[in-house]
Amino acid sequence: MRKGIRTRRVRKSVKEKSLDTADRMISELEENVKSPIPIDELSPTTLYHLLWAQACEKNQWFAYHNAIPETSDIDTMEVLADIVHNKEQARTIIDSYIDPNLSPVHLVVAAELTTIKAYSQFAQEEPVAYAKTVFDYILADHVEHARLIANQVGVSETAYNALMLVNVREGRPIENQLIESTDTIKMPLKITTIDPATMVHIFGLLSLERNIWDLYHVASTDMSYNSVRDLLNTISMVEQSHASMLESLVDPNLTTLSKLLLSEMATVEIYSRFIEEEENPDVRETLQWLLNTNEENIRVLGDLVWNIDGIDPAELTESTMLNVRGNIDPNTYVNNVIDKVNNVFSDGEYFVDENGTPVLAWTFTENPDLFAKMERMSREETRGMMPGLGFTQMSAGEGTESYEEGRKVMETPRRITTTSRFKRRT
Repeated sequence: MRKGIRTRRVRKSVKEKSLDTADRMISELEENVKSPIPIDELSPTTLYHLLWAQACEKNQWFAYHNAIPETSDIDTMEVLADIVHNKEQARTIIDSYIDPNLSPVHLVVAAELTTIKAYSQFAQEEPVAYAKTVFDYILADHVEHARLIANQVGVSETAYNALMLVNVREGRPIENQLIESTDTIKMPLKITTIDPATMVHIFGLLSLERNIWDLYHVASTDMSYNSVRDLLNTISMVEQSHASMLESLVDPNLTTLSKLLLSEMATVEIYSRFIEEEENPDVRETLQWLLNTNEENIRVLGDLVWNIDGIDPAELTESTMLNVRGNIDPNTYVNNVIDKVNNVFSDGEYFVDENGTPVLAWTFTENPDLFAKMERMSREETRGMMPGLGFTQMSAGEGTESYEEGRKVMETPRRITTTSRFKRRT
């Protein structure tokens, strides 16, 4: 009898706890929902920030969920589950800002322009010429995607003012973008031989590729015109190949927790820039909250990487390049690079011209101070640079022997000369 009474009391206590938890979580949800920013009040810069933040949080939500079954440690699972909950909150906040009057196709156009600006920014800051070549190649595809979609669906003046982050122009012809899956796999980059800034760039851009692929499929189901639907489906195949290219660059020896750490570093880098640019006070406050949350995630993941994987997080995060900023505006960068890469083709891990000759980075030097600094760092620290490539005026066809030279350089361990957010552990 006593046992039965005790059992009923325990069950009641559990039920009360469940109701308290539900009340708390519903209250948090209601607090997180923001008022949408009307499209006629939405600046292209704010939409750029929201869409990239949306991509980051969505991508990490999946990454943390995938990581949970990869560990047998209950405490680690609970930590990851708690971070996933925060990612869900972040997505709710970000999504609530976006005006529901923006159609799925409008969001695709905005996401393409966001991606173009992101690639043009990270490509001009990228210290590894091989990675920069991949970025520039993919950039040319996105430029054409934005033009095709904008021309097909038409954009109202109000939407145009909100969306047009960069100019729309021709990019690589769509018929040259569909490639064999085997040609999407590139050369993996070793974290021990490159500056972590490269992995930060890769993870930041990868979040955009995965998100825009999803947006294309959503837009396709919302489209009644078969011709436009066919175009959306065709481009989504190209976006999938972009994700494969970037994923193949990631060091296969990185642990799951190390990848999460580098992904969070990418998000922190992105949010730090956004806070400097954002003019909407509510969005800036949200970005600050996101930054603080992800900074804490980095601290927690650093401990997990050390305690679970036995890897010093400082070895993954020490960088001389993350404070480097390219100041060439996206339109100028696109105009200087795009024509050089439109007739470049992906051939296995190589990129080749029409004659099958390997080509590499198409860097231009409109920002001599930046590139002088990067070139000096590459000489002094040997962080995966391909000799003579990343920082000089080049055209397609030059540097034909540099793939093998670069491969040798990228086998050379980098020399750590700076500090990171983590102190060295022993």
